[in-house]
Formats: sequence, C-alpha cells, structure tokens
Amino acid sequence: MVKIRLIHGMSYRDSRIFATKEKPEVFVDDMDTAKRYENTGFFKILGEAGTDAAALSTALENEFPADLFTPPEDEEPEPAAEAGTDAAEDDVLTKELNSKTVAELKEYASARGIDTTGLSKKADLVQHISSEQKKADEARALLRGE
Repeated sequence: MVKIRLIHGMSYRDSRIFATKEKPEVFVDDMDTAKRYENTGFFKILGEAGTDAAALSTALENEFPADLFTPPEDEEPEPAAEAGTDAAEDDVLTKELNSKTVAELKEYASARGIDTTGLSKKADLVQHISSEQKKADEARALLRGE
C-alpha cells in the first residue's frame, strides 16, 4: 500500500479514493496507481506503508473505521442468509438495497458513514454502497486475521 496526500483542491473523488481537505491522506494499492494520482497534480506520494502487519493494520484502520458499517441501535439487525443457500452475502445485500427507494438508500448510507455526494441514480447508489460494504468487510477480515 502506498500513502498519498491531497495537495491541490478541497477534495478529490473517483471510483477508488476519496480525499478531502480535512482527511487529505489516503492509501492506494500500489506505486503505479500512486504515480497516476500524482500525475493528476492533485496528489503527492508520501511513501509505502510497508508490508508488516502493524503498518498494514494502521493503514486499514485509518481508511475503514471499525464502526463504519455498524447499524444504528434503533435499526433491527438484518436477517442472515440461511446456510446452504446459493445466495452469496453480496447478493443478499444487493437485494436488500434494491428494495429501497433512493431516499432510503441515502439514509442507509449516511447511517453507515458512506458518502453519496454526487450520486442520484438508484443503481449508482446500490453499486457504491455494496462496494464500500465489501471494502469494509475485507478490511475487518484482514484485521482479524481471517
């Protein structure tokens, strides 16, 4: 992982990263990706995070807070998929998200700390929320050593 810092503008967002003036440092997967962002003129490469577990853990904790996708206490827990069914967890989440309206999707995302600025189409919201949920789940699994 390579750490980069937003050096120009108030914020920068694309399908891979989101950096703001308040949180200018983000991590990307490799040096080639970091160089592509640096070539935009918006970022400066700060260095590689290393491969030791402590550095990786810190990097992931900074990118994905532990409570990022914890539902609010007033929300009922989501039903778990039955064992032995063909439906993957991603499909269950996607089905649940597709059953919501755009307003409900934005509320769902907001309650979990997912930024939906600039997204107004239901399909875009479903894809973005699913993607962010998957990233957080992978980060948590990595932090837990799974």
